[in-house]
Amino acid sequence: MTTTPSGPLTRIPSGWKFGFLFVASLGIYAVTDLAVQLAIFGLAMAAAVATRTPFVRLARLLAGLVLIVGIVFLTLGLSTNWEAAAVSSLRLLSLCLFAWAVSLSTTFGEMLALFERLLAPTRRLGLNPAQMSLALSMTIRFIPQIRTQYLEVREAQFARGLQHSPVALLVPLLVRTLESARETAAALDARCYDSSAPPRPPRPTSPTQNTVLVAVFAALIAALGLVPPLTLGIVPVPITLQTLGVMLAGSLLGPIRGMLSVVVLHTLVLAGLPLLAGGKGGLGVFLGPTGGYLVGWIAAALVVGVLVKYWAIRRTGRTARYTAVLLSVIGGGILVIYAFGVPWTALVTGLPLSTSALGVLVFIPGDLLKAVVATLAAINVHRSYRRLLGGVVTAAR
Repeated sequence: MTTTPSGPLTRIPSGWKFGFLFVASLGIYAVTDLAVQLAIFGLAMAAAVATRTPFVRLARLLAGLVLIVGIVFLTLGLSTNWEAAAVSSLRLLSLCLFAWAVSLSTTFGEMLALFERLLAPTRRLGLNPAQMSLALSMTIRFIPQIRTQYLEVREAQFARGLQHSPVALLVPLLVRTLESARETAAALDARCYDSSAPPRPPRPTSPTQNTVLVAVFAALIAALGLVPPLTLGIVPVPITLQTLGVMLAGSLLGPIRGMLSVVVLHTLVLAGLPLLAGGKGGLGVFLGPTGGYLVGWIAAALVVGVLVKYWAIRRTGRTARYTAVLLSVIGGGILVIYAFGVPWTALVTGLPLSTSALGVLVFIPGDLLKAVVATLAAINVHRSYRRLLGGVVTAAR
């Protein structure tokens, strides 16, 4: 999934590179002079070239960003002045180029080692770094497995004439995914993987089972990025399915495990793995125009999980429950993501907040469709796994 980094930047410790990136991100946004921004852009280009990344790969990474920056440049140029538009565009390009230079010159192992050092203080909060490492490694293992299961389910449903029903495809896939998680957790517990002492009093789920569920849903979100984007006739922008995975993680696993699934995925993306839709990965995607939406995924899974677990799933009556779950998914899986994404896009591009908000209107029909699909799939899965939100993952008899 990744290539071995080369070039002079590989000799710099990963911690120093991340520190430089943090300082550079502050300094670049403080500079308003066009000449200085041009010089910074030249340094960023030199850093990207110094990674010795093949030109085709570098061009593929930059293609989407250049298109967005071009639109931002024209919009700002027409609404303000062309010098300010150039400064904002160069600022965004430079920051993303520096971020990609760090990602492309740092091995996956070095990234994970740095993250483990940064997470070491979480032991004081009762977290287990060994479980975090397990979740990261198992996510990579589960991605091809879920992809294979998706293809098998799709072929079976096509033979039944159900190829146009996303719920008929998702529910069997989710059931298979949960069964894989249950079997894997049982095997790991049988081998006494968990290094921590058994919890007292006994909990309904083991730490290993929680970790495997987190890894499986992180892999599910990544695998949904491999599914070709949906294109609706009324929406000119392709719609990816990864936000559907975020909605499902929150509504099926609850707030904490759902949120951690997204955190695990983002950690792997930060480490350079191309797990986002379109094969994107690395620090650049978080510092670009869509970075706020990615951060919003974390909050979205948390909010959806809280609303579904403590309110929606407890509603009595079929209509009341469906409505409550749908409202929870819309509130957390759409509005919360927009609340993070729209201001961030405006901040990094220099666009007015109103313009940034208008730009998301084309995604609303697709997002509402995903919310409906997530609601139907989640309720169907909860019928089979009645204690999924707060108990052992066992199928209903």
